[in-house]
Amino acid sequence: MTAEGPCTGELLEIVPWIASGGRALVVGQAHRLLAQGDAGRWSKAQRHALLLLALSYQMARRLLEDLALEPAPLGPRTWRWKLCPGSEKIPASTLLWSGIGSAQVKPLPRTHGFMAELPETLVQQVLAWAPPVVAPADRSGNCLVMADHVSALLARHRLPGQRIRVVRTRYATGVPRAIPEICQALVHALGPVFTAQERRIAELAPDEAHARLLTGYSRAQYYRLKGGARG
Repeated sequence: MTAEGPCTGELLEIVPWIASGGRALVVGQAHRLLAQGDAGRWSKAQRHALLLLALSYQMARRLLEDLALEPAPLGPRTWRWKLCPGSEKIPASTLLWSGIGSAQVKPLPRTHGFMAELPETLVQQVLAWAPPVVAPADRSGNCLVMADHVSALLARHRLPGQRIRVVRTRYATGVPRAIPEICQALVHALGPVFTAQERRIAELAPDEAHARLLTGYSRAQYYRLKGGARG
């Protein structure tokens, strides 16, 4: 596993560039899409990256609505990290966040309702696309989430009794951000991408339920987009 660093700005903190064997993971492709814009001819990994960005945007937007916060860029901060090779599995219940413990990260109505609607297959897919990046475990065996916060939050609240795949940092310098601050930056960065790619996101969704969750499209809108009418 590799990750870029050092860097300044928000991009690596909200969507890390991660590769394995020289090839970018889906979250790495998501980083490229944000950094470089429209992909032109979209590969399978880039299509998955766009779906990942759409889900991250929808979940972060609901969390901001619950907390009455506005989108905002992250303040400048130098960030440097080094990832351990490979990945490992840890209990989802051991995930912690900067400034608050996991037990205190309780989603409010909009966020909780959105997470509850997500099919478990999609939750598992998001975890495969963007495995949480965590710091070395503390004495209690808990792990501080450093990046891929949305997938980590999904794992913590949808799969608390399961062991999930994570990428661990060998070291990291800089103070990790809290979830609300990360979500403010996600909505700020992803809003323009979502607006520009909303139709494509709906087209890429595997069915009408996924299209509704990722874009808000109705059943009728989805099937009109697909070129056929269904009841």
